[in-house]
Amino acid sequence: MALLVLLLTCQAWLPGLPDLRGGAAATPEPPPMPLPPQWSLPPPSPPEREWTRTPSTGDLLVFASAANAPRRALDYTVTAPPHWQRWVDSTWVCTAATGDWKSFLYAQGIGFFLVEAMAVTNYGIGSQLKVHTKSPAEMHFEAFMVGLPSVPGVDMHQWQHYYFDWAPYVSSIPMGDDQSWQGTWLVDGTQWMVMSGRNKAWQYHSHQGLSADGMEFWSHATIQPQNITVGRTFRRLGNLTSDELHQLQGGGVSPAMAAALIVAAMALGSACYAFSTAKRPLPTMN
Repeated sequence: MALLVLLLTCQAWLPGLPDLRGGAAATPEPPPMPLPPQWSLPPPSPPEREWTRTPSTGDLLVFASAANAPRRALDYTVTAPPHWQRWVDSTWVCTAATGDWKSFLYAQGIGFFLVEAMAVTNYGIGSQLKVHTKSPAEMHFEAFMVGLPSVPGVDMHQWQHYYFDWAPYVSSIPMGDDQSWQGTWLVDGTQWMVMSGRNKAWQYHSHQGLSADGMEFWSHATIQPQNITVGRTFRRLGNLTSDELHQLQGGGVSPAMAAALIVAAMALGSACYAFSTAKRPLPTMN
C-alpha cells in the first residue's frame, strides 16, 4: 500500500509513468522553444584587458555642436536600450563602403600615405569586426583584415572603445592626433557618437545600429564643416555563404600585397610624421 501511495504521489513529476488509477500513460509536455541562437546570450568570455579611460581636457575638451547633438538620447542607467543584447560578442563582415572616404579622412588631418593604405583595402570591405560588450555602458570594437600576415612591429588590428555616458574622453588614433569622443544610446536602440579634433578644427557624428532582423549592422558618419558623409554596411558572420565570404575577403589585392602596401605606407607615414615633428620649433621659456 505504501508503494502505491508513493507512485501516485510521484506521478506528476515522472513523465510517462503509467496511470495506476486507470487510463493511458501521461504525455510529457514538450520543452519550451529555445530562443533563436543569434538572440541568446553566448557563454561568458574570458576576462578582457582593462581599457584606461582618459577624460578630455584642455584643447581636447570639445563638446558636440548643435548640428551634431543627438536626437532623443537615452540614459542607459535608467532604461536599458532596446535589444542591446544583439550586440553581445557578435562578429560582422564589412560588405560595403559608401561615400567619399578619401576626402572624409583628409578632413580629419590623416596623412596621404595612411589614406592610400586604407584605400588598398577598399576602406575595410571584407574586414571582420568583433564586438565585445558586457553591458550597455561601453562597447569594444576590434577590426581586422582576414588573411593579412603578421608583421613584426606592425599591428594589423584596430580597436575602438565606446562609452555611452556622453562624457568626453580621449581616443588615441594610430599615426594621428588624439581625438575627443563622446557617445550615447538613442531611444530606438541605435548609437550616436561624436568625434572632435583639437579646438574643434573638425567634428563628425557617427550614427549606427542594426536592421530589424538583427542580421545587418549599418554605420553613417558626417563630418563638419566639410559636410562629407560616408557609410559602411556589415553582415553578421554566419549570415553569409562561403562564396560570398570568399569574394568579399579575396577580391581585389591579395593579402600579401595588401600587407606589403600597408606596411610601406605606414613606414613612410611614420617617417614623414617624425620629420614634421622634428622641424617644429621648441617652446621658449618666458
